[in-house]
Formats: sequence, structure tokens, C-alpha cells
Amino acid sequence: MKKVITILSLVGFFVILTAQTEEPTHSMTGSLGSVTIDGTIYNQISLRPEIPVGKFGVGLDIYLYIDADGNLYKENWDFSNGKATYRTLVDKIYYLRWGRPNDDFYFQFGALPYTTLGQGILVNNYSNTIDYPEVRRMGLDLKAKYSGLGLEVINSDFKRIPGVSGFRASYDILSNLQVGVSYVTDADQMSGLKDRDGDGYPDVFDHYPDIGEKWDEAEEEKDVWQNIYEELNGNSDGFEDWFSSLPLNHNPYDPSTSDANSISGTSIDVAYKINKNISLYSQVAQLVGKITDDDDSIKSLGMGFVPLGVSARFGPMKFRAEYRQTSDYFIFNYWDQSYDFDRIKYDSENEELITKESTLSNFKAMKGFYAEMSANMFNFCSIGIGYQDMRGENVDEEANKTLLGNLNINTSQIPKLKKAELFYKQSNISTLFTEESLLNTIWGYDVGLEISDGLMLVYKGRTSYIRNSDFEIEPVNSVQFETQFVF
Repeated sequence: MKKVITILSLVGFFVILTAQTEEPTHSMTGSLGSVTIDGTIYNQISLRPEIPVGKFGVGLDIYLYIDADGNLYKENWDFSNGKATYRTLVDKIYYLRWGRPNDDFYFQFGALPYTTLGQGILVNNYSNTIDYPEVRRMGLDLKAKYSGLGLEVINSDFKRIPGVSGFRASYDILSNLQVGVSYVTDADQMSGLKDRDGDGYPDVFDHYPDIGEKWDEAEEEKDVWQNIYEELNGNSDGFEDWFSSLPLNHNPYDPSTSDANSISGTSIDVAYKINKNISLYSQVAQLVGKITDDDDSIKSLGMGFVPLGVSARFGPMKFRAEYRQTSDYFIFNYWDQSYDFDRIKYDSENEELITKESTLSNFKAMKGFYAEMSANMFNFCSIGIGYQDMRGENVDEEANKTLLGNLNINTSQIPKLKKAELFYKQSNISTLFTEESLLNTIWGYDVGLEISDGLMLVYKGRTSYIRNSDFEIEPVNSVQFETQFVF
């Protein structure tokens, strides 16, 4: 507890210190709420200071879980060893930033709301905060430019290594002509399964998902059963096989034998800038991996090609359009905003894990277009929409459609409303707005209402869909209430 108080004191001192500079003023938000851990309800207190110092900026997320008896939940403040200390400290950083994305040198470590690599054929608007604060990832987005050379590096999460990693090198052949090469990989798709206590056993298998170094209910009784076995047999030979056959609640998962099942992609892009507002580009990409666990080796999957694309900006409006072609086993923007939702899922009905990679077998060679637009509407709201329509060589083949949308209302002119944000996504489906298309749908919203000066009630909702044991499609709702305060 003394360590926690010391850290909070240092945060407060740093905030006061930076407030005396002539740099942009700091801000401090906080929240009050509750969370259930291992059957116990804890009160959650969170402080989120954001501190700019010149080009440097830091955002912290200092949170405490306290039960009804006033006891602190200590798993999030574990300094017992080097690994635990690293996770504890990194977990309290929301972001560290230097510069802005268009500067010659820029990086942001921690939360990555929107990240795109090159022209976006592989990584487009990826976010590692889609399920924040339930899952706190610590990623990296780095950009550097020097004498016509460019370098971009991204990583989705340093807390669970390896995460999704991407690299891009570019070169300005002429002042208005650039070529770039990118490589992206998800080296361990299994790490996409949630593991709250960080013990290597995903929550869907962990019998104690909030208690580190404890994951198997049957193991709690192992010593008792071994004594019984030795009394009956005189020794422990064959005990492990006998014990695993007992009708106990054994944990079937073994992290030492789980298959990482990696997937990667490479791309090349060329961009020609007509003027400061209009650019033409072309890009091609190849995915490499294996569709099923029965595949003997990693191999080329599918290719995607944009022979011509255009991006433009007219005042408050941004526009992008491109003609697209794919072979079998390829989808555009594989690493997108909802990737951490789609990366890997557990099918409880069939007791199997399904990766996003394994769904590539559903996609055949297609051609079509994609267009997106974003605009600030009279300073009342910002809106974005994207649409893809691709079809196979034969008219009777299924289409591949995607619809994306987001809305952010400027609440400064609306009394009591402090936040109003909405997003929607249906991706890579044959027909929009059907019951079957719900399986590839995710949507959500954040609404903040002012309770009093400096105090806001925030309601966050997220909805996706699964097929249940009766083969019916049902929603999976995630709801979170927070009372946020601003200093």
C-alpha cells in the first residue's frame, strides 16, 4: 500500500510541476465504478492525468480496486519479481507520445486509437483500445523521416509478447513520388485470448482467471489423490495417467503445447502526389500462413491488388476510393479496427478455437471497389462512412460487402451532454443487414452526461454476435458505467 501511495504522490507532484510551465495545460480525469473479480465486488477508483511538456506527452491510468472491507486488490500492484513489476508499471501507462504523426519523428507508446500502415491494404485503422479498459494493451506506433527515407514501426501489445507487429520502409524517388514496402505479422494468434491474470492460461480455460499461478481446479486435490493412489499401489508409477482419467474438473489447456499458428503479410505501394490535396496510389499484398492446423507448413494464402486508388481532401471533407482485386484466401485490411475481437474466438459448442485466419477459406477471387468519406459537418458532428462491394467472376457467386460507419457529435452546444460517439461495422459478408450477417457485425457507443460541474456519468456499450448451442444467433453485450470527474 505504501508503494501505491508513493506512486500516486509522484503523479500528483508531476502534474503540479508541469502546470507551472508555459506549455499547454495538463488535464486530469478520473472515474468511480465497480468491477467483479473472482466473485468479489470491488470499488474501482481511477485517475487519468494527461500531461504535455513541449512535444512530449504522457497519459497515465492509475487505478485501485478496493473491496467492501477496504482491502486493496494487490494483483495489479505486484512487485514480487521482475516480470510482475514490469507488468504492474507498464499497465499504468495509457500513452507516452512525442510529436505528431506528420512530424519527421513521432511515436506513441501505449493506447493506439487509430493506426494505418502505408496505404492500408494490410493494416488500416487498427486500434488496440477497442475493449479498453477491460483489456489494457501497450502498443507502439513510430514514424521517422530523413532525407527522403521513411520508417514506420507498429506493435499492438508489449504486455503479451509477441503481439501484432508491422514494419514499413519508404523512399521518395521524386518530391511527389514515393514507394514503400511493408511487412506485418501476428506471430502468436493464441495470445489474442484474454488472460486477465497473465499466468499463460487464457480465461476461457483458466478455472481461476483472476488468480495468477492458479489455473486448474483438479490440481487443488492432486496431493490427496496421489496419497490414495500410493496407498493402493505402493508407488506413484502411472499416477499421472490415472489422475487425468478421474472425473474431476481438469484443465484441458497446456500452454507449452499450444500452437502459435502465425500469419503474416507483405505489401508494396506506390503513391504519386498530384498536389497537396490529391494523391494517386497503387498497392499489392500477399498473406502467408496456414488455414487449418492440419496443414504441414506455412504457405502463401492469397493476394490483393489495387491497380488504382485516389485520396483527396476538400476543406473539411476527406475522400478515398480504390478499385480492388483479390485471389482466393485474401481480404483487404486484414488488421483493422476490430481485429482484436476477430483475432481468435472460442467455439464452446464444438470446443474449438477459431482464428480469423481460418475464415479466409470462405473468400474466393473477387473484383470490386471500396470508397470512404469523412467530414466535419458544420462543426456539429464528424461523420465517417466506408463501403466495399466485390463480386466473383460469375454473377451467381456470393458477393463480399463491408459497411463501416462512425459518428462523433460536438456536444459543446448541447446542455448536459458531454460525449456522444457511435461506431458500426459489418465486414466481409455477402448480403448486408441479414440475420447471418450479424456474425460479422460489431457496434458500440459512448454517451457521457454531466451530473454536476466537473462530474460526468459515462455509459459505454459494445455489441457483437455469436451462434449459441441451439444454432441461433444471439447478441453478446458488454456494458460499462463510469462516473468520471475532471480537475
